[in-house]
Amino acid sequence: MSEAGKIDLILKELYESHRGVLCSLKYIISRAQIDIRSLQNMTIKANRLNRAKLIRVVLMEDDLLVMLTPEGKFFCERSSYAYPGFPIITHKQR
Repeated sequence: MSEAGKIDLILKELYESHRGVLCSLKYIISRAQIDIRSLQNMTIKANRLNRAKLIRVVLMEDDLLVMLTPEGKFFCERSSYAYPGFPIITHKQR
């Protein structure tokens, strides 16, 4: 799966199941069935989304807590990384 596809799945999982709540990124990745093997790779993806103001990130010792921001919700409803201009919430990638 492409990196853009993985980012879309993280955002989609946050949008569908965890809006407005801080949640473990490890848990989100597990639920979305994404193969990301290291905390460093998770951190890179989370920081990318955080810089774009799509998620809020809280660093923990061995995990990250993430939450979809209002901007992230709007992005999910309007576009995606893998398919710009097509809403993440309509993807059937699982």
